Amino acid sequence: MVKTSTSFVLEAPMEIVSKVMNELEEFLEALPYVTDVRHERDGTWVTMTFTKLFMKHADTYKVESLRSENSVTFELLGRHGTIVIMVRADAENGAVKVSLEAHYSGRSEGLVKEKLVEILNSIRKFLVERISEELEYAPQIRKVFGRDLELSDVLSVSILLLSSTLLKSIKVPPGESVYRYIEKYVGEGRGLLLITIEADGARARLLIDNGRIEGAYLEKGLDNFVGVDALDEIRRLEGPASIKVWLVVEKRGGERQGETA
Repeated sequence: MVKTSTSFVLEAPMEIVSKVMNELEEFLEALPYVTDVRHERDGTWVTMTFTKLFMKHADTYKVESLRSENSVTFELLGRHGTIVIMVRADAENGAVKVSLEAHYSGRSEGLVKEKLVEILNSIRKFLVERISEELEYAPQIRKVFGRDLELSDVLSVSILLLSSTLLKSIKVPPGESVYRYIEKYVGEGRGLLLITIEADGARARLLIDNGRIEGAYLEKGLDNFVGVDALDEIRRLEGPASIKVWLVVEKRGGERQGETA
C-alpha cells in the first residue's frame, strides 16, 4: 500500500468549507486523467475510467462515497487496485483545519504515489479557490438580498456569456449551486458574464469580468437588459475596469434599490 497526506488551515466559516466539500465528487470526475464517467440512474454509485496518464494501464473504478457533517471519503474500487481519498475539516482556533489523505493498494503502486500527491494538491487548490470565491461572492449577494441565499431560495439563475456576439444562455436548474455555475463559467477567455439571480421575488443582475464582480447595470429596466442588445449597452460604458460595484434589486411591487461598494 502507498499512502500520502497533507493538511492546511483556512480562515473561513465551517459551513462554507462543508458546502464546498460537497462539490468534491464533481471535481474528481473532472480530473484530466478521468474519462467515461457514468452515473447510475438511481444515483447510488458512479464509475470512472482512469486513463494511462494515471498509471501504465487504464482501469475503471466504481466510486462509493461516505459523507458526514464535516468529512467525505471516496473509495474507488477498480479491477487492478483500490484508491481511498479522505477529506476532513476540523475547527481549530477560530479557523478550519482541512486534512487530506489518499492511499492506494494494487498494481503499479510505485507509479501511483506520485499521482496521489497530485490529486491531493489538486483538491487543496480546488478547496482554497472555491472557498475564496464563496467568501468573495457571498457578501455581494448578501448586499442584494439582505442575507445569504440557501439553495431552496433560488428560483432561477441565467448566465449570459458575452463577447463580440452572444455565445449562449445557460439556465441553472432549481436547487443547483449558484456559485458552482458562476465558478464554472468565470475565467480568462470567457469574456464578460452577465448573471441574473432571482429569489424571494427579488432579482439582481451581476456583471463579472475575469472572475470579479464588476457591477450590475440597469438603464431601461431589468426586462430590457437581456439578449444581444445588452452588448451595445455595455459598449457604451467606459469599460469593465471602470465600472463601480452597483447591485440593482427589483422587489415585489416594482420597488428598485441599488447599492454601491
